[in-house]
Amino acid sequence: MAAVAPSAGLEALKAAWSSGKSCDCTDPSSIQQAIDDLDQYQNQKLSSQPGDDLDEALGQLADSADKVIAESPESNILPHISTYKDITTRMRELEAVVARKAAEQDVAAQVAEFEERLADGGLSDAAYCCVRLAKMAQDAEEELAAAEAEARRQQAAAEAEALSAQEAEGGGASAGGAGPGSRPRVTTESVALLQETAERCSSQLQEALDGCCEEAVWVDPGGGRLVVRAALRGGRVRVAELFAALQVVGLRGSYLRRMTGRLVNGALKPMLAAPCRVAVQPADEAGGPAALAWQPLQSGAPDANVGAGPGGGAGGPCDPEHCVQLLLRLLATWLLEFDEGLMELFGGPFWRAAADCYIACVAAPYIAANPEDVDSCAAVAAAAADLEAMAESLNFTNGEEPYLAPAVEQLARHALSSRQEKYLERARQLLLGHGHAHAQGQADAAAADAGPGWDTVTVGAPLAVDSEYYRRLSAGELQDWEVADPPTGVRPDGPLQACGTYQVTRRAEALGGLLRELVQDACGGSRAVCRALRSALASITLLTRALPTLPPAPVPTVDPAVGSPGHHHHQQQPLPPSSVPQLGLLAANDLSYMAEQLLLLAGAYGAQLEAAGGEPAVPEMVEEAAALRSAARGVMREQLQAQCSDLDQILAGLDGLRRLDDSKVLMRHRRVIQQLLHSLGRLGRAASEVLTPEGCCAAAATALNHVCGQLVAAVLTRSDLSADECSELAALLAPLGEGALEAWLGAARAAGPELSGIPVDVVVAVGLLKTHPESHPYVRFLLLPGTIFEAVTLSIDECYVNPSPHTPCNWGKLLDLEGLLEKADYRDKVEVFSNQMGDYRQWVQASAAAATIFSVTSAILDGTVGLVGGYAGMAYLVSKAGCNVVAPTNLCVAMMIAVYVIMAGEQGKKDEEPAPADGSATPVGAEAALGAGGAKPVASKTPAKAGGSPKKRR
Repeated sequence: MAAVAPSAGLEALKAAWSSGKSCDCTDPSSIQQAIDDLDQYQNQKLSSQPGDDLDEALGQLADSADKVIAESPESNILPHISTYKDITTRMRELEAVVARKAAEQDVAAQVAEFEERLADGGLSDAAYCCVRLAKMAQDAEEELAAAEAEARRQQAAAEAEALSAQEAEGGGASAGGAGPGSRPRVTTESVALLQETAERCSSQLQEALDGCCEEAVWVDPGGGRLVVRAALRGGRVRVAELFAALQVVGLRGSYLRRMTGRLVNGALKPMLAAPCRVAVQPADEAGGPAALAWQPLQSGAPDANVGAGPGGGAGGPCDPEHCVQLLLRLLATWLLEFDEGLMELFGGPFWRAAADCYIACVAAPYIAANPEDVDSCAAVAAAAADLEAMAESLNFTNGEEPYLAPAVEQLARHALSSRQEKYLERARQLLLGHGHAHAQGQADAAAADAGPGWDTVTVGAPLAVDSEYYRRLSAGELQDWEVADPPTGVRPDGPLQACGTYQVTRRAEALGGLLRELVQDACGGSRAVCRALRSALASITLLTRALPTLPPAPVPTVDPAVGSPGHHHHQQQPLPPSSVPQLGLLAANDLSYMAEQLLLLAGAYGAQLEAAGGEPAVPEMVEEAAALRSAARGVMREQLQAQCSDLDQILAGLDGLRRLDDSKVLMRHRRVIQQLLHSLGRLGRAASEVLTPEGCCAAAATALNHVCGQLVAAVLTRSDLSADECSELAALLAPLGEGALEAWLGAARAAGPELSGIPVDVVVAVGLLKTHPESHPYVRFLLLPGTIFEAVTLSIDECYVNPSPHTPCNWGKLLDLEGLLEKADYRDKVEVFSNQMGDYRQWVQASAAAATIFSVTSAILDGTVGLVGGYAGMAYLVSKAGCNVVAPTNLCVAMMIAVYVIMAGEQGKKDEEPAPADGSATPVGAEAALGAGGAKPVASKTPAKAGGSPKKRR
């Protein structure tokens, strides 16, 4: 039986199952009916199979003819299988013949349509016909290749099946193949015919396109004539139709480049290569030929425009820019007919090539021949910009990405680059430490250039200090307006911009002179020169900010083993400047010095630079100076951080101020303190020699605050300190507290009584104030009780004791807290040249603070809690104020606690005593308080005994 498709077999099983469920299995007639139904269903499915499956089934049936039962329906089919195969083969051949005939007719129709369109001038339609023919040839070739591949696959499968059948039957008859395969719809001959037809049509179309392009743009370089026209092939084809056909066949880019090359190389380049006369002959009718003719001028011929610079003059016929403009107008008017789409399409490749030709023939040679004539170079750039503007107006370029003007401007800038490069190279050599002696004009330039450029020179001006002002200030004789009127402490006859003397490297001094020379050169040049040199100024400042951060280059030295000056070896790369205090401070000073020079130059030459360059120059120079100052602050901050890290290594020897009761540890700590003072002195010597007085004080504040902060943090981390440890700690840190600032300024004091014109004592006082930046606000609040008492006393005197009609009574000033805080200022009550506040001052502050805080906390909390809270708050404020809280403050606290205990005890006794019969009151508490106020209890015993007495009495 022939094979049945899997889906058909599944349907047969479903039908048998459904019929089996409905019949009676015990009845033979029912069983026979089910078998007949199944055979009928099978025959129906076999008759409705597709042709391919039928061919396969018949082939399998023919191969297994010896296994077919004679009584089965298949035996009746066997004699007709060969006839069926012959019929199907013939039908397929006829179908292939019909398909080939139809394809040939289709090709013939396409060729006829192509020839008709081409003859009528429809180049785009003819191009579409060529594209369709090429697509048909390609599809036929692919179909033929697929059919051949399928035939080879079927043949291989048949051979494999035959081989397997022979092996299974032991060399018996070979099994039949898959039947005769159908012939493909296309053949090799038909594919070749299609390809030949497509190529013939394509060549005809290309000939037509070539002729149209040649007719649209015709150039005779030898005769000096260019002819363009918009109507082609006798007026049947327009330029738009030509471009559309080129777009269809994918040749628009190549043909546009060909036309562009013909225009540029054949017409534009000869016109720009030498002076010539140009004449334009317009077309007689729309689409007709329009001509442009040029004639080179003979040498020596009189012409007003010959020899004029590019872009100059009135734009006569010999002007190169005028030639380009005439060519653009000719193309836009008579070739493209002002079609915006065509002009944009044609202008893409044409304008770029025309601009390159203008640059190569006009701009570049002129700028190269006149590099110093900045005005003429600027005129060339302006003429190029005008040309590009005209091209943009004609839609030859969109204007979003200008090409010609930036290119010519870049060439003009290259002409100015010689001046820029001269200054930049000198600046680079100076920053690298070479050439500063030559810049100074010294004779021994070679010897000075051998070093890395860290030789120093002192710059700046000493401050003219008003000694009489400071004498009166220390004596308290100054008025408030004198203190608030700047500049305080400086004589008016001194230099206004003086900030003290400081050191910079010689290269920085040479760079300052280079900047002055550059600015003067920029003021004396044209606008382009001024802008170029201002750009060089910005580049020099950028180099100045960048190069000092790099480590110095290795220095060639003489090899001691060889001993000959001719043999050198390189040392190892030295450490960066931040690792050496003097070098780091000098690097910061160099940047600050350059910033000051820029500001001075901006003030002196700002107006001249603006007049020469046509735009303000001062904001740019101020911005560069600010960047230099910012870089200087960064270098200084990095240097101070590095030095603070070194101080931290020394402070690590204190071991957190632990084990102060051990004499050996204490001796080691004392050595660490001395080492710390020595390091501070070394840093202070470098700072006082290199930096300005203000910079020296700022560096001292940073270093000392860092050291003191580390020590305070170490003390605060201790959970408990005994009385002996407190004494040892005070004795250990006393040399540092009393001599740190003196050690920092020791070298300056040894050099003389003044530092850059400022008395060293003044610098010490300023350094002391800078090292206690948090003291002022806390001290003002500590002095507030005394200030309030003073204000109350004065108000009582004004209102009741000595009233006056001229001074009315005003109690509202007691509510002005800001006004009272302004009066609570300790700075006018402390000597200016003192290193620390006196003991009397500390006693007054501690007493005022204790009285205020005890009164408030006792009224709110009452009892021992109030005392403890009051003591803690008072100790915090006084410590923040810079007071020594060890001796005077504790004594004040003991006195206040004693007074509080006595007053509380007397009050308790008074509550226990019966009241007098006459109702009079005895001020026992007040007398006890007054008596106790004059007493001086011992500080070591009274606080310990007074802590719990009030609580027990209550």
